[in-house]
Amino acid sequence: FGAYAAVIGGMSFLVSALGRYPDVAARARDEVTREAQTGALDLSTLQHLRYLDAVTREVRRTYPVLPLTFFGTVARDLTFQGMRIPKGHRAVGCIGATLMDDAVFGDAARFDPDRWAKPDERQSRAWVPHGGGIHTQGHRCGGERRADMMMKVLAVHLLRGYGWTFTPEQDFSPTTNKLFATPAGGLQVSTFARR
Repeated sequence: FGAYAAVIGGMSFLVSALGRYPDVAARARDEVTREAQTGALDLSTLQHLRYLDAVTREVRRTYPVLPLTFFGTVARDLTFQGMRIPKGHRAVGCIGATLMDDAVFGDAARFDPDRWAKPDERQSRAWVPHGGGIHTQGHRCGGERRADMMMKVLAVHLLRGYGWTFTPEQDFSPTTNKLFATPAGGLQVSTFARR
């Protein structure tokens, strides 16, 4: 359930961002035309879509679908920035605040997929759209990679053959009263075939 609810929000924000930033959509469409113009998609093809990967990352960073604070228990003794944190200690994480931190993502409110061309270590570590942790140790959302893939597949299919416009004055800001954020005004879209 959780993975799909978060993916719906991510897909909604992806469609809104591609529609609201035509230069970004044009670059992503050019890449799709070059790398995946027709045919079925596989993981290898999706991995070659570097700019589209940057777009989906930036969508999930600027529109956190899980903007919540989460609570956890430290699994093992560790040291973070010189501070010792013992196993069993209670911890709090703020996903939305982490993804929108100007100290890590300069001008964090600006939508800029190019920031993912060469992210620095702080940005890579702060990339926690579904919460932090290490995948191989079971401390990171198992649906995060599925969300990445589903968003890219949707984008490829839309960019291959469609364009879209929005109802005027639509509110694209993230909802704040839900567990998983979606555009506050919904997503009212008119689509048209591109040929």
